[in-house]
Amino acid sequence: MKVFGQSAIRLDSLRNVMHKSETDTGKISSIIKIALEYYVAVPDSARKYANWGLRLSDSAGYPMGQSKCLNILGLIEMNYGSLAKAIEYQTKALIYAEQIDSKKIMASVYNNLGISYYLLNDYKKAQFYYFKALNLFEEQNDYSGQGSAFNNIGIIFDLQGNKDQAAYYYRKNLDLAIKENRFNDQIVGYLNIGTIFETQKKYTEAEVYYQRALALSDSLDVLDIKTTSLGNIGGLYVEMEKYTLAEKYLMEALDISLKMNSLLIAVDVYGSLSMMEMKLKNYQKAKIYLDKGLKIATEMNNRETLLEIYDISIKYYESIQDYKNSLKYFKLYKTEDDSIKTDENIKSLFQMQMEYQTQQKLKEEEITTLKQAAEKQSKLYRQRIFIAIVIVVFVLMVLLLLYFYKINNNKEKANKLLLQKNQQIYEQSEELMQILEQLSMREHQLTESNHAKDKMLSIIGHDLRGPVGSLERMLNYLVEEYEHFNNEEIHNLLEAARESAELTFNLLDNLLIWARNQQNDIAFSPTYYALLPVVIDNFNYLKGVAEIKSIKLISNVNDDIQGFFDKNMISTVMRNLISNAIKFTPGEGTIVVEAHNIPGNKLEVNVKDNGVGIAPENINKIFNISIHYTTLGTNHEKGSGLGLKLCKDFIEMHGGTIHVNSILGEGTTFTFTLPIEEYLN
Repeated sequence: MKVFGQSAIRLDSLRNVMHKSETDTGKISSIIKIALEYYVAVPDSARKYANWGLRLSDSAGYPMGQSKCLNILGLIEMNYGSLAKAIEYQTKALIYAEQIDSKKIMASVYNNLGISYYLLNDYKKAQFYYFKALNLFEEQNDYSGQGSAFNNIGIIFDLQGNKDQAAYYYRKNLDLAIKENRFNDQIVGYLNIGTIFETQKKYTEAEVYYQRALALSDSLDVLDIKTTSLGNIGGLYVEMEKYTLAEKYLMEALDISLKMNSLLIAVDVYGSLSMMEMKLKNYQKAKIYLDKGLKIATEMNNRETLLEIYDISIKYYESIQDYKNSLKYFKLYKTEDDSIKTDENIKSLFQMQMEYQTQQKLKEEEITTLKQAAEKQSKLYRQRIFIAIVIVVFVLMVLLLLYFYKINNNKEKANKLLLQKNQQIYEQSEELMQILEQLSMREHQLTESNHAKDKMLSIIGHDLRGPVGSLERMLNYLVEEYEHFNNEEIHNLLEAARESAELTFNLLDNLLIWARNQQNDIAFSPTYYALLPVVIDNFNYLKGVAEIKSIKLISNVNDDIQGFFDKNMISTVMRNLISNAIKFTPGEGTIVVEAHNIPGNKLEVNVKDNGVGIAPENINKIFNISIHYTTLGTNHEKGSGLGLKLCKDFIEMHGGTIHVNSILGEGTTFTFTLPIEEYLN
């Protein structure tokens, strides 16, 4: 007799339902269920069915099917590590779910978006979406969903170092798991809370929760979680210096993990055993455990596991005073840690690019929607014209029949009716032309804006490679040739590296502010401020750069000068203008900041220098984001031109203006205005 698994039976049943379904929505529902069955074991088949269901849903105009299929596709891409695609699918799924106000689907999508951003290390956004999911789960009394959201939120707080908040949400998840008899979730809750207590060195409380996890996993015969529980208890007893108990639990955990081929757990256990033997000064046994853990970790090539085993290796060789090997493993640790941080930075930049591309796609979809609406309006217009023609023909036929009886009267009525119809046709034509003209203008504006942003990002990428590459080469050179340099040469190389790092930092700072401004992510909070403290703060910030070129920074701003502005934005404007003036002012030069009130309730601020000046043909280029204009400073300082464009955006957000007056060889004055009193923007 052939025995079929439950999953195979369900799939056969679903396929039968799918083929027998007489409605599109019934067929789509069966396809979605099949995709979910395949999702974990055969993701490629799940993708095929989800795409099929999406095509059918698009054809049928079925938002629920579209949302569910896109959500499944997002999960598949998320598991493959394609987070950009995952977020794109999830964002579209959310749009369709909102159309039909399906809180169940919206909650699922919010939770999945939280996971995607968690994998991108963007904990702020992950937390935002987890809380959105939690609110919807609570509205529907979905306790399983609430538990998942509580646990995810606890993980985010845990990763951010907020242990008390993490413990609070872990307990919320545990309480629900106990209430709903979800035993696996109870075990996870016990382990998470125990870990919090262990981190806080509350060993007695940690032991209680670890033992509860062990007892429950043992009764359910869940070996992988049981092994984790045993390892956690063993590691805790090492910390508590209860070495006999520690060895008992760790050896049992090691035995099960090796039988199950759970290598990550095995490495952790070997590390705990090695640390225990070091504390007991049994260095030979400690070395045996350490070598076994190191061998497995190296073969697995898991970065986090390698970091942990390298850290234990450092401590081991320090304890036996073998500083050569201790330094060796310190270098390995540092290399691996730097590699992880580099990947995280790349992931962060990738996230910015991904969000930008997502916004681009949404804008493109908006344009497509508008065009479709225009085409629909045009089709409706043609239908109305056809109906009007039919009516006119009908009226003419009636007029011909009545011609001999009421020729004069009917002729007058026919003419009047024709005039009315012509007027209606003309008005509808005008309305359609206006709609098409507006669509064309909007498409042109979006294209121009996207082109400008693409160009600016390309410029910034090019400008970043220079100083970062230079910094890398100088530091490599210094490390490799350190013994051949005297102190003065080392100082000069470090000074050059510092300048390169400072340039890179300033460029990244401006880029971050510009990117946030483009996404409307910068809070605009104007209030009444005195201008002098803003000037003094930026003088102090740039004092070191000015002193290198012996440039004097002078403030002619009175204490009583104040305006209505956002302090952070205007500080950014002052910093960029003063930094720009330092860049183009030769040694022994002077930079003056002055301010005074002008008619119209405005404050006028001037930043003057006696530097090299700007050629007249270049003045119009410096504030234009679509034109890359930058020159070297008097000491060959580099820039991207982004800072002045930020200044223009921030001043215009205040309802002010900014312009420049310059004479070649004599100097430059940047002038901007701010409101003195509160105004409506």
